[in-house]
Parts: sequence; C-alpha cells; structure tokens
Amino acid sequence: MVLTERADELATLTALFDDAAGGAGNCALVSGPVASGKTELLTVAAAVAAGRGAVVLTALGAAAERGTPLALFSQLITDAPLDPAARERAERLLSGASRGEGSGHVRTTVVHELSALLAGLTAEKPVVLVADDIQHGDPASLRCVLALVKRLRAARATVLLGETDQTRDADPLFHSELLRQPHSHRVRLAPLSLAGVRTALSRRGSGPAAEFHSASGGNPLLLKALLEDHDTALSTLGAGHDWAPVAGEAFRRAVVTCLRRGDDLALRVARGIAVLGGDADSHDIARLLDLDPALAAGATRTLTAAGLLAPNGFRHPAAPAAVRHDLGPAALAALHGKAAELRHERNAPATAVAEHLLAAGGPAKPWAVPALREAAHHALLGDRVEPAVRYLELALRLCGDEAVRAEVLVALADAEWRIDPASTARRMGALVAAVRTGHLDGAHAHSALRHLLWHGRAEEAAEVLRRCHGEHGTSRAADLITTRRWLAVSHPAQLERAPSPRIPRQGTGARTGLAPVVEADPRRTATNALHAVLTRGAVKEAIAGAEQVLESVRLGDSTIDPIESALLTLLYADRAGKAGPWCDLLLAEAAERGAPSWEAALSALRAETALRLGDVPAAAASARTALAHLPPSGLVPAAGVALGALVLALTAEGEHAEVAALLAEPLPRAVVESRAGLHLLYARGQHRLATNRLHAALADFRLCGELMTRWRLDVPALVPWRSAAAEAHLRLGERAAAERLAVEQLARCGDGHSRSRGISLRAAANHVADPGKLLRAAEHELVACGDLLEVARVRAELATVRQGGGEPAETCGGEHCARCVPGSHPGRAASGAAQRDGGSRRRGRTRQATALTDAERRVAELAALGHTNLEIARKLYITVSTVEQHLTRVYRKLNVRRRTELPIGLQVAADAAFAAN
Repeated sequence: MVLTERADELATLTALFDDAAGGAGNCALVSGPVASGKTELLTVAAAVAAGRGAVVLTALGAAAERGTPLALFSQLITDAPLDPAARERAERLLSGASRGEGSGHVRTTVVHELSALLAGLTAEKPVVLVADDIQHGDPASLRCVLALVKRLRAARATVLLGETDQTRDADPLFHSELLRQPHSHRVRLAPLSLAGVRTALSRRGSGPAAEFHSASGGNPLLLKALLEDHDTALSTLGAGHDWAPVAGEAFRRAVVTCLRRGDDLALRVARGIAVLGGDADSHDIARLLDLDPALAAGATRTLTAAGLLAPNGFRHPAAPAAVRHDLGPAALAALHGKAAELRHERNAPATAVAEHLLAAGGPAKPWAVPALREAAHHALLGDRVEPAVRYLELALRLCGDEAVRAEVLVALADAEWRIDPASTARRMGALVAAVRTGHLDGAHAHSALRHLLWHGRAEEAAEVLRRCHGEHGTSRAADLITTRRWLAVSHPAQLERAPSPRIPRQGTGARTGLAPVVEADPRRTATNALHAVLTRGAVKEAIAGAEQVLESVRLGDSTIDPIESALLTLLYADRAGKAGPWCDLLLAEAAERGAPSWEAALSALRAETALRLGDVPAAAASARTALAHLPPSGLVPAAGVALGALVLALTAEGEHAEVAALLAEPLPRAVVESRAGLHLLYARGQHRLATNRLHAALADFRLCGELMTRWRLDVPALVPWRSAAAEAHLRLGERAAAERLAVEQLARCGDGHSRSRGISLRAAANHVADPGKLLRAAEHELVACGDLLEVARVRAELATVRQGGGEPAETCGGEHCARCVPGSHPGRAASGAAQRDGGSRRRGRTRQATALTDAERRVAELAALGHTNLEIARKLYITVSTVEQHLTRVYRKLNVRRRTELPIGLQVAADAAFAAN
C-alpha cells in the first residue's frame, strides 16, 4: 500500500535523477495533505537514487527546531562525505551561526559558503539531497536550501524537498523564489482514489472499497490504520467477521498523528469542530477559537483535503472522539463551556446547549439552569429519560435559587421514578427539606408527597402534609383540595393525621365540598372522579370525567397519576369492560417508551381489571409483570393492588402454597393504611377462607370493613368485604351475622345493574327461602358485566340448589362450575377431590378449546353463558341453523353431550394456551 497510486510521481522523480546525472541539476518540491504518502515517496526515490550510485544526504524538519538557526541544513552537512578541511570549515560556520544574531539572520556569506561545500560534492558523484517536512524548517536553513538550488542548476545534483500542506504559508518568499527557478518542479500528491483504495484492499483479498474510502478519505495513513484495526478484529472475532471498516485504537492514533503532523491552526480547528459538531460553520468555529473566520475556513479546507473532514464534519464518528480525548479534560471542558455560551447566544436548541454544559460541568451562567430544564423537558417528551436525568442533576448542582432548586428536584425525582422507582429514595430527604423551607407547594408539594408515600415514608409525608395546610391564598386552595381528595381515596390514614386547612371562600369549583367532576386540570378531574365514585358510587359525572382524562391526556410523568385515577374510577364504577382496553393501550405505550414504573402501575390495574372480568390467567400474568417492575425488597403501598390480584388469581387456581409464600411476611403499616392495602387484605382473607382458616379470614374482612367505614370509602365495588365476611360467618355456623352482612351489602349496591350487585345477590341467596331466584338475578347481572369467574360461581350454586330441589343439575351447567370454582360454599361446592378432578377435565378442555375455530368459539361462549340458539343467532348475525351446526362440531371437539357441559371462558382458555405455546 505504501506507493499505491504513486507510480507517476516516482517516475517523475527518477527522470529528474537521470537529468541531473547528465549535468542538468534540478529541484522537486513534493507536497500534499498531511499523511498523504509524501515521506514514503521520498524514501523510495532516495533508495532508487542510491541504487544508481548517487550520494544521498537527508534532513528532516521539526517544529521544535524552528527557532534554531541552520537546524535543518546542518543535518545535510553532517551526512555529507566532506574532506577534513571542508569538515572543519563547515563546523566553524555552523558554530558561528548558532551564536549569531538570531534565527533567520545568518550572514549571506555563511549561507553561500555552506551551500558551496555541498555543491562541491557533485564533482565526483551525482548527489541527491532530501529534506522532508520543510514546513518546519528554520528560516536560515531555508535560505541555504534556496541558495543551494540556485547554485546546482548546472551541477549533477537533485534537491528533493517534502512539505505538508499548511493553512498559512510560514515563509511565502521561500516558496515564490524556489518555484520561480526554471529547474524547479512541483509534485502534488492527492488522496487515494476509490480505485487506489480498491488496489490496496486487493492485496488482502477483497473488501468494500467504497466504505474504506469513505471512512479514510483516501488518506493512506488512515487507510492503513483501518486495515490494522480490521486485522485486530479478525483475530479477536474470527473468520466470520465481515469486511466493514472497524475504527479501533490504530485508527484513533492515526487521526491524532495526522493532526499533530499538520500545522497548529488546523489542529485547533479540528478540536473546535470535534467540540461543536459537524454542523458548525467557519464563523462558529472562529468565535469559539478566537480566530479570523478566513483562517478557520482555510484550516477546514486543509483538513478536508487530508481526508479527515467531509462536508458534514469528520468522516468517521471515531475521529472526533479521538480528537477530544487528545485534548485533555481541562482544555476540553473549557472549550465545551465556550461552546455552550456560543450555542445559547445563537438560540440553538436547548438540548444542544445542555450537552455542552454537561461536558463542561457548567458554567454557572444565569441562563444555564433554564436551558438545562428546557432540554430535560424536551428529552422527557421524547422518552430520553437518561439524558434528562443528567441535565436535571447538573441544573440542581448549578442552581443558586432555592425555590428553583426545589422545582428541579421534583422534576428529577419524577424522571428517575419513570425508569427506576427505587432510585428516587435518595431524593426524599432533599424533598422534605425543600418543603420545610417553604420552597415547595401546590402541585410540586403533591409530587413530593406522592414520592414519599410511594416509598412508604408515612411520617415524612405527614410532615409535608402539615406544612401544606397553613394559610393558603385562592390560587393554592384548589391544589390543596385536590391533594386532600387524592389522599382521601389513596392514603386516607395520612389525611386523618393532617390538620384541617384554612381555605378562603372561592367559586363553586374549588369549595371544600364536592366539586364538579369535570375540570380543565386532568389531575383535578381524575381525582374528583375517583373521589366521587368511592364516596357516592358510580355517578355518571365521575365516569364522564374519567373518560375525558383518558381520551385527552398523553401518558407522561405528570399524567400517570391522573391516568391511574381515571382507570380506577372505571374499575370502581364496575366498568371493567371499559377499563381493560384502555389498560392494554396504555401498557403497550409504556412498554414502547421504556417506562418500567408506568408498566408496573398499569399492569397492576390490568390485573385487577382481568379479575373483575373473570380472566384468572391474565390477572396472574399482569400481576407478576407489575411486581417484576417494583423494588425486589420491601413491600411498598404501590404493590398492594398487584399482589392482591396475584393472591386472588392463585387462590382461584388452587395454588395455595405459592400464595402462602407470597404472604409470609406481615403487611407493613404503610401498606395497610392505603387504599391498595384494602385489596391485599381482602385477597389474604380469600386465601385464608379457601384454606379453611375461617377466623383469620374473618379478621381480614372485618379489618377491611373497619378501615373502609372509618375512611368513608365503604362501597362494595372497592372491596366487597361484607359478602366475603358473610361467607366466613356462614361457614362458622353464624347465620344471623352472615345474613345481616349480606343484606347490608345488597342494600349498598342500589338498584342499578353492576358486578357488585351480582356478587351481593349471590351472597344474599344464602338467606332466602327461594335462593334460585336471587342466583338467577345474580347470573343475569354478572353475565351482563362479563365476569366469567363470578358467573361460574353463581352457576355452581344454582346447580346445587336445583339438585336439592330434585331438578337435573345439567339444566344450568352447575356440575362443571362447582368443580372448577374453589372456595364455594361447603354445602354447595364439590369436595376437594372432585375439584381436582374437575380441574383436570378443565385443563383438558382448555387444550381442546384451541381446536375450535373463531366462529365455533364465539357460539360456544354464548351458549355456555346460557343464551338460546335464537339469541346467539341474533347477536352474531347468523341463522339458527348455522348456530346448531357450530354447536354440533363444538360438542364433538370438546367431547361433551349438551350445552350445559360447555366450560365458561373458552376464549380466555384458548388465548392462554396460545400464549403458553
């Protein structure tokens, strides 16, 4: 590769040797971009000349010796085969020059005598004098070289000079005088062409010449380094490694070498471009480096010619990194600091300013913190949370205004919570301190309160809340009311510890009484909606407010709370069928945007939604997903809903040992004192009920009731504790207590149709003379709301009732239901062995369900829910005959004889089997 595409230039130089051997002395100036192969060409040419019998004298310019008179020329004298007298004369001349008046000011007589000494050598043999890197030559040496060239016009000598392109010509008079000599020639080296790169690669087999040419710009040194890095990668990765250019350590060294072998101005500009980026123009670079724009533009052209730069910056992304690393930490930080100011003055995007501020670690200018906050905001909108956290951390460090620092701290905690909720624990002390000093109030105080309660830090949360209950103006009253209502339905025990606020009179929308549900503020709207549902039941205004929030608000750090409240509103309003699709949609978005905390919150709600729709496998899967995204150690209140859903799902599946392991530790106080803790208490009670620990179960249900009554959240849709406690009392033989609770629960459900009413009707059926009537009513309610699990339980009890009255059990499908529903009433449910047998048959039918077509599955699902053939035909817009044909095939595939043997939940079973495979 050394002389690739340099054959013509070498031929030119050898021709000059031939001319000089005949007495026609000459000179050639070989120039080109840095690392363009100039030195290699001169070395080969000198070897050719030596092979032809010429005396070869060499010298090499060095930047460090530019101030030493005759430093370059003395190397030629030292190499020359002079006789003793001439040697002594030369040494005297050189010694006198070194004690002379200064660099470049050597007497003319000395110049002529030194050049004459070398010219005299040509009398015996042809002489070739090679001086490389003359751009670093001292002025006195260049005068001697010029004098020598003039003297050798009729001598048997060739002077070969090598020069690297410079942004500024250090000695323009030397070049003009040299090249105006008629026997002087200029040999210009260009970067390797694509064909030249292809030739270099062909010596190693083959390779993507275009990619190597693009990465190296045709610079021989860079190309050689890329091939060296390729060989290193090949030895590390094996023969399977492809031929794509690999920029490794050799390439990074080559980049730095190229720059340091060029002139200082080009090096400075390269550093400026590495800091500013490829989109910087010459004016930006000039301002950054305090240069004249014309000089910056010239240096840019020099770097482009050397193959380092393309029109949009460095050719290879590894190059600017190498340049920045070579610059050193302190100098690099200083340049980034200036770049940040420059970008700010030019109104560049906040992110561009922030990146320079990060690299500089400052500076603490008045505009720095706002720029960092704006950059963090845009980064979070684009789901680039890690950069946003870095921007906010720097803003926190630079900020001197305590009130602004507090706001930055809240934003930082919110951002960190999105990707790693456990990491926000280290911010809690600072958040509490900010509230103590009065620098956090309103929505920011609410955010601090939310973080503290999420981590279960109840005492610090209570302090924050007390400080928020001082004197408030009208502008803060609405925030305080919203926070209190959120606490009332999320962490009601905290609200009990808070003092009563002194809130001034305002308009209707902000009174301390129940405000209208639909507000302009999503947090207020969702909080009011949830508060209304949990205190007054499923009011239409609350459902409308929740749907408004879900339809109008995008998932984000400041909206995850209102979105969660809106979904809970739908759940507690017995609208699980509406909440489910929203959960799925938002979960997909949270996963796509890489937000584990959002996934945890939404998965917990999805698990509760699946339970209320009777989809036990989906509930368990969603609950496990939620818990996987929560801190592995310590139960936080946020885990209450997810863990409660998982316990209920596993209990329904009969996995009591696993449930026992999940509930091995006592429930923390912070969990029990939250709304989420009610879900967990209820689930633990159901597990204890299913494992015949009746008194312990009753204690859990009573505690739920006590808390819900005390907190004024006693609605059956939240937790149906009365029906559960009634079952425990009934199994303990305490019928009067059971009846009282069942009747109370039914009365609290009102007259509207709902899942809660269906559950309450099933519980009340234990205490009437004609239980079948209430069970059928319960079945109707539960079928309408789509809770397949509760439908199965009702049908199990209906089957028992009909068997007791002499009716064939198969008329309602009760035999199957009783065997697949653990925890049914002992007088009506099947034995444990029968449950296991029924579970085995259910698993078999689950596998068979996957053999059904979609049409067959829809028909079978409706038939299992008790719809007639005519009703099925109308719902599916098909004929009755088609329904009958589908059912015939369904019976055969599932190995059943009649519709009453059809299992409920065929679609869920098929989906679960498909997911498992």
